[in-house]
Amino acid sequence: IKKSLVFPFRYLTAYIQIAKLTPSNSMRAVLKALNKALDISCANVPKFEGETLIVLDTSGSMTEPCNYKSEMTPAQMGAVFAAILAKSNDCDFMTFDKTARYVHLNALDSTITMINSIKYNGTDTCFETIFATANKRYDRVIIFSDQQGWNDSDLNRTYSAYKKRYDAN
Repeated sequence: IKKSLVFPFRYLTAYIQIAKLTPSNSMRAVLKALNKALDISCANVPKFEGETLIVLDTSGSMTEPCNYKSEMTPAQMGAVFAAILAKSNDCDFMTFDKTARYVHLNALDSTITMINSIKYNGTDTCFETIFATANKRYDRVIIFSDQQGWNDSDLNRTYSAYKKRYDAN
């Protein structure tokens, strides 16, 4: 797992498909193995210095399948990477749609448990709410989104105000 070239969200894809099967001892064993594999894959994630904010878009457009050949949604893919970064680094986590909110993800939980704890509100995508809600200076802000956002002028204004408020760049 540590040296595989498998994208982490593929473990979640397999987990979701197998979880649909009739429960059995062998199915539960496979689900446990996939859960463990996803956690092991976190060892490859870079460690960041300083303060990091991980932000996940939880708007309605994120819950639509990526394409006609896949049931995987941008929300699921984004949640995998957001949870892995939050688990591997001591960072803050926020979700956003029409509003932004800090969410506590327990880094001691499995990655799949963290992913399943994320709530999707299904409203608009307003990037400016991230910087209006951020309550401290961050060295980096990593946003997972399908980029279906609006109000670029509001984003520029709130981002500029955030940078000025916390002397951040």
